[in-house]
Amino acid sequence: MIKQIPAFRTISLALILFLLGTLVYPSSYSSASASYSDKDYQKIAEHMREDGSSQDDINSVINKLKKGEILDADKPNPTALRTTDSNNNESLTVTSENPTIHQKFEDGSYKKLSLVIEPSVTVAASNGQSMYFKVEGTSVFGTASFNTSAFIDTHIGNSYITGVSGTSIHSIMGVYSDEKLLIDRLTEIRSQSIPAEAHLTYKHTAFGGVSAKTRTLRVKIGDHIDDRYGIAVTFTDGTGSYQ
Repeated sequence: MIKQIPAFRTISLALILFLLGTLVYPSSYSSASASYSDKDYQKIAEHMREDGSSQDDINSVINKLKKGEILDADKPNPTALRTTDSNNNESLTVTSENPTIHQKFEDGSYKKLSLVIEPSVTVAASNGQSMYFKVEGTSVFGTASFNTSAFIDTHIGNSYITGVSGTSIHSIMGVYSDEKLLIDRLTEIRSQSIPAEAHLTYKHTAFGGVSAKTRTLRVKIGDHIDDRYGIAVTFTDGTGSYQ
């Protein structure tokens, strides 16, 4: 004998199963796909082209984004399979001896970091020199930069930061928020190999609320840095690696 299920119980079960389905299946793919327009992809293409990417790399990146896939450069602890810079440093640290890094990945995504010293503003002194420079980090999703002025002591004194300014953040296929430009340590503690530091942090959130990341562009100045000016620049995400 087959026992019949009352109609109201059948409707309730169907409703529960529907609600469970909406909770179990992830929405990141559909949210990302629905939030990006052809104009957004065009902006990505223009930005990548300005950074020196080939059309094949641009097509590869856009195809992955349309599928909702993570770019190689955004994966944890990524490895650059194609690197065009002279400083093969996986941690993305540049100094004035090696002022640019451009890492390219198999799918066409990339990471770039640069340090540009303004020679016309460099002023020599008996124990060092005052300098003015711009630091910049960039990826497929945008660019961040700021300016720093500092005194680099080349003798036995401590180097120090005299100011930071000129913040510029450009986010593509998303928005940025919580921008902060701070001097963490004004003066180097040379005897303990602790550098003077300043950093720019901001949160980048892709359209639809997908893939929110906190990014940090940081300047370190100190005698222990293996560089004739004692300047090092890094660009990282909240986990300690650039994404």
